[in-house]
Amino acid sequence: MWRSVKTEIAIFLLKGLKPETFRDRIEQVNIQDIDPDKLTPEMLDKIVEHLIAKAVGNDPQAIAETRRQLEAGIDPSALVVKTTAVEIGST
Repeated sequence: MWRSVKTEIAIFLLKGLKPETFRDRIEQVNIQDIDPDKLTPEMLDKIVEHLIAKAVGNDPQAIAETRRQLEAGIDPSALVVKTTAVEIGST
């Protein structure tokens, strides 16, 4: 639900008057500093899903086929990735 104007003003003033206490908390992580051994299986699955979607596009059939091939133990370097050609420079 939306906050009231008074609440927004109070938050704004607190952030301005005591920024060290009332600042927005943002955690930034350098992807190169992540240790894969410390990731949960759920996190690793999300990364795998993202990389498969990037490799084959957002085609659910292609994603399912690639996942099936990986689960069957096929060497990932032997997987055939089908892509669609995009015509560049047509006017």
